[in-house]
Amino acid sequence: APDRYVRVGEALGGPISGDAPSGEQKELVLERIRDFKRRAGVTSTLGSLGVTLDQVAALARTAVLDPCMATNPRDFDVADIQAIYEQAL
Repeated sequence: APDRYVRVGEALGGPISGDAPSGEQKELVLERIRDFKRRAGVTSTLGSLGVTLDQVAALARTAVLDPCMATNPRDFDVADIQAIYEQAL
C-alpha cells in the first residue's frame, strides 16, 4: 500500500509529502490513524476489554467463518486474523 500512503494521510487530515521515504509516509499515516482513534474515543485494546492470548486462536477461527469476510477486499486465513488479534491485545 505504499502508493496509497499520501492519499490516506491527506484523507485523515494531514499533508504527507510524496517525496518522503515510504517508511516515513507509513509512520505519518499510522500517527494520523492513532490521532483519529483518540479523537473518536477508540482507546481500548482487546486486552483492556478482557481478551487473553489463550482466547485469540478460538476468536480467529470464529472470525474467519463470519459472512462479512466474503466482502473483505483481502483474503485472510485463520493465521492472519490471529496475528491481527495478537497485535490488538
